Amino acid sequence: MGCVESQTVLITQWPRSIVTHKNSPVEMHCYQNNTDYTYVYWYKQSGKHIQLVVMLVGDIPNYEEEFKSGFKAVKSGKQWSVNITSAQEKDGAVYLCAASLHSDVHSSGL
Repeated sequence: MGCVESQTVLITQWPRSIVTHKNSPVEMHCYQNNTDYTYVYWYKQSGKHIQLVVMLVGDIPNYEEEFKSGFKAVKSGKQWSVNITSAQEKDGAVYLCAASLHSDVHSSGL
């Protein structure tokens, strides 16, 4: 039997909630407290539906088609952020971040 070693990733995400006006910019952040993983992700959850917004490999963002316009993701060291340049009603949701050593997290059936 083989042994798979796993490392826990502790991530701090802020702000906890955002109230804004239509067409205003919104900024959200995450920080890897004890790791510096290469692959980082932002997800959007609306009800039971979760979809990938962007995957950053190093500091290069790869946006899903629906989020190529109006979203800007950046990574600097252990912190990464996503900006919605002009928030609309359809952007109202829960946004979640994740980090991984591997690039297959976005296809895990979330």
